[in-house]
Amino acid sequence: TEAVNKEADLQKNKDLIALADENYKKKNYDTSILNYKEALKLNPSDEVTLLKIGNVYKLKNDETNAIDFYKKAIFVNPSYADGWFNLGLVYASQKNVSESKKCFERVVSLDTDYAYAYYALALAYETENNKKEAVKNYELFLKYNKDPNQIKTVEEKIKSLMLLYKKAYTLIGIIIMLLGIISLPFYRYLINEVPNIKNLDL
Repeated sequence: TEAVNKEADLQKNKDLIALADENYKKKNYDTSILNYKEALKLNPSDEVTLLKIGNVYKLKNDETNAIDFYKKAIFVNPSYADGWFNLGLVYASQKNVSESKKCFERVVSLDTDYAYAYYALALAYETENNKKEAVKNYELFLKYNKDPNQIKTVEEKIKSLMLLYKKAYTLIGIIIMLLGIISLPFYRYLINEVPNIKNLDL
């Protein structure tokens, strides 16, 4: 009898999820959330259903509940890369760069082939003006990416960043050189005891 009940609950869970998915596709978001939550009562540790609820809340612009359900998903399964990735996306939309980076870094530690986590990390580093790390992560995205439509866009981003990187270092070099030239007449005053060197003043 217990086995029969378990089988019945399993089937009911599948039916509820299928119904929720259908309502989601029809954009009946509130109904889909109710269906997913009913399914969760039968299987509370289903990280995929928890993620789906988070996704629906995100679509409804309810980021508080989206974060709550993404956190639940990674609580029941800390190795759930999609849960960490979607949580990072919400933090990124809130401009919480440090927390979003933590999530995306966790994703690539769990799944080194997760191309879009590198893309998201690159964007995060770009917002921090860290061109070196941005380029590195864009290049990793290209390495693992399976979407040919994104290749040209990312290659252009890398070229642009490398050009800015080069200009920045050229500017730093010029500034250092100018500071050096400006400082030359004052070097003798920066030394406590100037030794008696012949032809010191040219």
